[in-house]
Amino acid sequence: MTVCPGYVRTEFSANAVQGGEVKRVRPSQVRGISTERVARATLAGYKAQKREVVVPWTMHPVIKLYQLFPGIVERAMLRLAKPV
Repeated sequence: MTVCPGYVRTEFSANAVQGGEVKRVRPSQVRGISTERVARATLAGYKAQKREVVVPWTMHPVIKLYQLFPGIVERAMLRLAKPV
């Protein structure tokens, strides 16, 4: 099963480094979802024998855009990862 979480509230972004500079990997206005929510969705997907779990549901369009236009989405993601 593949789990595709959106932004998850963790300290990951606080420790993201590219080269010698710290990067912010999520826009400051995005709160992210809890680790518990990801765990619940993952367990529900496992019980339902899903091949893929996307949480939150609002990430579906982003994933589809990436499948169709990977270069454009990757460039947009790089722009979001601004130096701190």
